[in-house]
Amino acid sequence: MRKMVRELTKDPVVLRIMDQLKLQGKTEKELVTGLGMSNTAFSSWKFENVKSYRKKITEIAKFLGVSEGYLLYGVDDYINQETMSGLEVELVKLFRSMGNEERKCYLKIGQLLIKSTKYDRMLFDVSE
Repeated sequence: MRKMVRELTKDPVVLRIMDQLKLQGKTEKELVTGLGMSNTAFSSWKFENVKSYRKKITEIAKFLGVSEGYLLYGVDDYINQETMSGLEVELVKLFRSMGNEERKCYLKIGQLLIKSTKYDRMLFDVSE
C-alpha cells in the first residue's frame, strides 16, 4: 500500500505561522491547544489551502506575539520601516530570524551594552 504524500500549502499566511512556530520553538500542538481548536483544522490550513485561519488571526497573532499585519501581509504594524534606519531594520530582521532562547540572549546583550562603559565597548571591534 502506497502512502499518499500531501503537498504543503503555498499560502503565505500559513507559512508565516509555521515559521513563527519554528522560530519560537513552539509546536503546532501548542498552537491548536492554545487556541482551543483541533489538529484537523490546522492540518487543513497546511495541506488543503483552507483559509479558516482568518477567523482566528487575532488569537494566532497574540499567541505568537506578532501583529496581525505581519501574519496577513508580512508587514509589521508596530514597526514603520520608512522611519527606521537601515541598521534598525537589520536588527529587527536578525531578531525575527532567531528562536526564543536566542532572542532572550540578544535582548540581554543589548541591555548589557547599554550599561557598559566606553572601555567595555572597546573590547568589541565593531568598525567595518
